[in-house]
Amino acid sequence: MTTKEILQKARDLIADPKRWTTGELKRTSELGTSFCAIGAVNEVLGLAQNEKYVKPGNHEALKALASAIWPPNTAWDKDDWSGAAVYHHNDTMGHECTLQMFDAAIEKLSA
Repeated sequence: MTTKEILQKARDLIADPKRWTTGELKRTSELGTSFCAIGAVNEVLGLAQNEKYVKPGNHEALKALASAIWPPNTAWDKDDWSGAAVYHHNDTMGHECTLQMFDAAIEKLSA
């Protein structure tokens, strides 16, 4: 699966505000399961939903999302900065801005 496909599926997963959350990668309640931006990427990839944001399998997708909201940073290749940027954006900017982050990343990957 390409990075673009991963991001599209993750975006689709959280398009409904009831399926999106903040503060946790994945939240399960009597209302169902919801994901933050990183949790949605992890879910699409079948990765564990734990506190480590950047994993070998999701690094390129998180870099693409982070690049949609911040100028590219060489630190993203060696540590969790891309994950921190995406997590912060998800938790502080709201659902619509999170979807816009996905849209911008997908658009860049389409160019």
